[in-house]
Amino acid sequence: MKISRQWLFVIIWSAMIGLIASIPYIYGYTIAPAGRLFMGDARCFIDTNTYIAWMHQALDGHLLFKDIYTSEPHSRIFFHPLFLVLGNIARLTGLSVSCFFAISSSAISLKGTSSAVRRSS
Repeated sequence: MKISRQWLFVIIWSAMIGLIASIPYIYGYTIAPAGRLFMGDARCFIDTNTYIAWMHQALDGHLLFKDIYTSEPHSRIFFHPLFLVLGNIARLTGLSVSCFFAISSSAISLKGTSSAVRRSS
């Protein structure tokens, strides 16, 4: 199977950008003090913690989610199909939720890049 020059360009640049973008995360993991855990997000950690919490709730077998970051009493009323699927895949594969969140974020970004290239051709 021959890869066109355009796709080769996309693959090389995607890999380079992915490696460069990984530097803050690798750094965060390596400098985390003993007994502490780098949460895996260098941008908007509040949102990421919420997404990971929803994935944990899916991993625990819940179909509906609750916002664990509020003091207001409420029941499980939120339905998030993406995090439901990701949490269940993490459970089935045995990967940690944080690890699977990072993998799925990268995969979704790569899919977006390849879709943009297809539209421009």
